[in-house]
Parts: sequence; C-alpha cells; structure tokens
Amino acid sequence: MKDHKSIKIEKNIPIPSHGNEKNTAPFEKMEVGDSVLVEHRGEASRIYNLMKRNKKKALTRRVENGIRVWRIA
Repeated sequence: MKDHKSIKIEKNIPIPSHGNEKNTAPFEKMEVGDSVLVEHRGEASRIYNLMKRNKKKALTRRVENGIRVWRIA
C-alpha cells in the first residue's frame, strides 16, 4: 500500500456510469424461449440479475458447454 503522503487528491473527476445501461440492451431484445450460452456461473448470474431488474423472468441451467440462461416470461 502506498504511503498516505504520496496519495494525490483530485477534484472534478466525473463519475462513470455503473455500466448496466450498456449491458442490458441485448437482453431486452430476448423473447420468451430465447437463450444465451455462457461459460461461467458468475456471467450467468449477472445476465439473470440484469434481466430480473428489467422485469423479465429468466431461468439458468448447467448444460454440456457451459451455463444457459433462458427468458421464460
């Protein structure tokens, strides 16, 4: 950890957006029955939670090549 004397305080740095705005767009286009395949559980959880926040029901299942996330309603 840096010595506290070497840390520089900066002013007027804009706060970037959380990032969810750009990540939700593809999932808003999913219709009931559509699915996506991802490699990792964390990625599937992120997609599932983004869909849930956007009032879309989703379901995840482990499949042969990874984890699939379906839009179910």
